[in-house]
Parts: sequence; structure tokens; C-alpha cells
Amino acid sequence: MANFNEINWDVVIIGGGAAGFFAALRIKELDSNKQVLLVEKTQKVLSKVRISGGGRCNVTHHCLQNSVLLNHYPRGKKIIKQAVNKFSVSNTIEWFQQHGVALKVEDDGRMFPLSNSSETIAGLFENLAQQYGISVFRGCQVNSIVKVNTSALWEIQTSMGSIVSNYAVIATGGNLSWSHYSWINPLAVSLVSPYPSLFTFKIDQKKLQSLAGVSVSNGIVKLVGFDKTFQGPILITHWGLSGPAVLKSSAWGAAWIFEKNYQFQILVSWVAEEENKFRQSLNETIDSHYKRKLANLPLEIPSRLWLFILEEANLSSEIVAGNLSKQQKNKLVETITKMPFTVHGKTTFKEEFVTAGGISEKSIHPNTMELIQAKGIYACGEVLDVDGITGGFNFQSAWSTANLVAHSITYSPFSENL
Repeated sequence: MANFNEINWDVVIIGGGAAGFFAALRIKELDSNKQVLLVEKTQKVLSKVRISGGGRCNVTHHCLQNSVLLNHYPRGKKIIKQAVNKFSVSNTIEWFQQHGVALKVEDDGRMFPLSNSSETIAGLFENLAQQYGISVFRGCQVNSIVKVNTSALWEIQTSMGSIVSNYAVIATGGNLSWSHYSWINPLAVSLVSPYPSLFTFKIDQKKLQSLAGVSVSNGIVKLVGFDKTFQGPILITHWGLSGPAVLKSSAWGAAWIFEKNYQFQILVSWVAEEENKFRQSLNETIDSHYKRKLANLPLEIPSRLWLFILEEANLSSEIVAGNLSKQQKNKLVETITKMPFTVHGKTTFKEEFVTAGGISEKSIHPNTMELIQAKGIYACGEVLDVDGITGGFNFQSAWSTANLVAHSITYSPFSENL
């Protein structure tokens, strides 16, 4: 591999994750003559790609209408709107198909490679990088980016030496440490303090934790004091609660939860019906099975969870349904639709995490992904103050913003392609 100073680099991409690799690939696909260097501070590239979706890589979400897709991003819609319009989910599916990787859609809309292996995606990216002649330097820490005198060039100081390039792309991903962003500060960017998004709730209640593995297909989570509720599957774990309804609430409520220092109250409904509607359906079920004991009442609630609910409502499972008083029925409805829990912290979801915060929309030209105060420097992926809910939305924003960076560089006013 050539030394830094032996090549006049057109583009240096900082960060060997999903967005960095995709930006590099798209630049070479748009202009094969571009000299592209990708530097990664660790010895591993595409780490999050490899662990995503439990090792299957949740490439995107089958949400083909852009206006609907954008509603799945708690933060950053303004930043990525133009990027998504230029490179949508349909474009993502088409790009992977053109490169020999067919994607499949699961019932919840998540899309994975047919192989069910993240190595299909990571391997594709690495093979294409080699095929396109993209240089990849691992173990290369970037320390600063400075202007080269009065020229349009940028000098990138790294742990492996100095690089001079026409363009630089910041694709370092999200990180909870301020030091991760410190080298960007001289570029006069506005940074939003980083904080976690997409996490599960730690609940120190042994009776709940004893139900680990039990789930409901559609429930509701309400953060007490927050103005939204979140619907979807809920999973009981050894540490508390998880599942899409919890993950959505952690994403949309990320800033609010961060301010609470991860100590807050939630109300869980084990059914997706509104309280009064559920009260009516429960009464109808009781009327139809009034001779049955509560333990045997036919409700769409897992049996172990149902017994836990009855205990929380101070009702014996041996009570005959028809003998319930109005007060007992109301208590049962309240317990099912508004069960309170105290959250005492967060846990990472399947070794995955998403960081909210990063480079603010105030510092980005959304039509190009170029930094407003640093002409010739671009940013894409999770380093931006953009994050989506679980389900492939974060990778989609990485593909879209990386593609827009590639187009902006290839067809910039300084490019010979114009």
C-alpha cells in the first residue's frame, strides 16, 4: 500500500463504518478516476454492519414513501430530507440488487439480505472497495483538519502522518464521548451534546424479571410526564422491558430520559386497546364465560403474564369471573392498561446502540451535506444529529447521506465532472 504522501488524494473519508464505506463506493461509481482514501482509527471496519440485526444486518425498512419514512426519525428530518429524496429506500433496494444482493422483507417491514448474514453486506463493501481501488488504512487516528495556506486543499493530520486532499468526509459515527468530536471543533461546527438513543429499560422488579421471555404482540408504553405513547410488541427480559414499543419510546424520549438521568416512571398497557374500549371487551368476555375461573378466562394475554396481572390486581386466579364486583373489574382493567413501573437505568439492545446528537443541522447544507463553515468538508451518517427508531432506519439515513455526499463531491463547482 502506498504511503500517504505518494498520492494526490481527491477525497479522504474519515471513518470505516457504513456511511464511510458507502460514500467511498458511490464516489468511485460516479467517477472512477477519483483517488479515494478511507481511514479508520481501529483495526476493524464495518463493525456495526456486522452486529446489526443480531448478525443479519437490517439494511433498511420497507417504507417506500419518503414522507412516511421521515416520520421515523426523532431527530434530523431536516438534515436528511433532501438526501432521502435523492436516494430513497427503493434506490437502496435497487443498488444492492445491482450488486448481487437481494433483500427480503419481514412482517414488520425490516429488510435483510436473503442470506440472513451481515457478512453478505460487509463482504460486498470490502470486495467492492478493493475492486474500485479504494485505499483503506486501519489503525489511523485523525487528530485535526486544517486549511493548506490559501489553497482549496485540506491537510489531515493523523497518527500515521499527514494527508493532503481536495475533499474530506467526516463519517466517524456516533459516540457518547465529547473527545470523539474534539478534533472537529476547529472547523467551526455546532455540535449537539451526544446522548444514547434506542435502549431497553432496566426495571428492578424480581416478579417481572421472572417472566423473562414472555411477550405481547401489541401493547402500549407511556413515559409518565412525556407527551407521547408508543405502541408495538413488548418483551419482558431478565433486566426489565424491551421490544419495539420500548425501543421507540427510548428513541423519541431520548433527550427527556437523558435529563431524568434514566430514573423515571412508565405505564404499560399489555393490550393495544384504549382503556374504555378494553373495559367493554373484557366485560363481554366475562359475560360470555361467567362460570370460568379467572385463571382460565380466554384473553389474548400469555398465561404467565395473566397470572402476574391478577396478582398485581390483588385478585385470586380461583375467583369465578361472574362473581367479580364492579370495583374489582375496574381494578383489573386499570392493572392491564396502566401497570406502573419504575425505570432505574438502561441497557443496550442486542449489542447495538444509536447516539443522538452530533453535528447540528445549523452547520450543514442539507442539499449537499457540506459543512457551512468549511468548504470542501462533508459529513454523513450517525456523526450528524440524526437518529431513527429501530428497524433499518439508521442504516437508510447512512446510505442516503453518504450518497448525497458522493454526488456533491463528484459534481461540485470545483469538479471536472461539471
